[in-house]
Amino acid sequence: MKNSLIQGVVFIVILLFVSSAPFVFVSSFRGVEVEWMRIFELIQSIPSIDWLDRIDATFVERMARTFVLLLVAMLFGLTFALVLGLFVARFKVFRLFRGLIEIIGIVPDFIIIIFSVVVGVQVYQMTGIRIISFMPDKNTAHFWFPVLVLSIAPALYFLKLIHVRFLQISGEDYIRTAVSKGLDVSTINLQHVYRNMQPFIHAELTKGLSLTIGNLFIVEYLLNVIGLTHYIFAVKDFPATLLGLCALLLIALLVFLVVKFVLFLFRKGLIYE
Repeated sequence: MKNSLIQGVVFIVILLFVSSAPFVFVSSFRGVEVEWMRIFELIQSIPSIDWLDRIDATFVERMARTFVLLLVAMLFGLTFALVLGLFVARFKVFRLFRGLIEIIGIVPDFIIIIFSVVVGVQVYQMTGIRIISFMPDKNTAHFWFPVLVLSIAPALYFLKLIHVRFLQISGEDYIRTAVSKGLDVSTINLQHVYRNMQPFIHAELTKGLSLTIGNLFIVEYLLNVIGLTHYIFAVKDFPATLLGLCALLLIALLVFLVVKFVLFLFRKGLIYE
């Protein structure tokens, strides 16, 4: 109880500090000035803010857009890692592909995102096929390309995790027993390897989600996706920034629960107890 209370207080302090940082660190001709007293002024203004009036239809629409983008990217990245790490890892061609993944994993995420944007533009210039759109509308190109780019980080992270666990679990005695009984390789990977891999995947969901949220800021900014990060970057307003961060934390919790529920359905539907 005491630890939970301390964690809650630290969380609130960090949230308030991050929300007020753009107003505390002021850039001027003399450099960056820090106005620490501004934090207390902003905190004192919180009770007088009409929060319900700020949660309008536009805010809800942007919140839903960010939620869908984050959820689909997490599910796509995790599905890609599971399929490749469980069912394709046994083929020799995966060794070459794994080397490429390890090289890509060294590159910082924001460089991968920028490179993806450049590739999308080059494809359009050479072929005339629009696979990327910077217009904040509802066309298909403006949805699937940000999802694809955002899913790169969780896909690489979970793929490396699954591959390492795959190699460790494959050497266990119960796997050798299953092979000696003549079970199909796909059945062994699904019913034995994945079953014993589940706890590690669930434990690392928060890390994969945090990586995805970190890249969400870059993707929405570069690809002009008008989501919740717009309130953090483009709107210099303390209540809007604080509300945007709180909504983003709520979305992260919902995405975490939905992904856990999907994994639960997958286990109940395909894994024998």
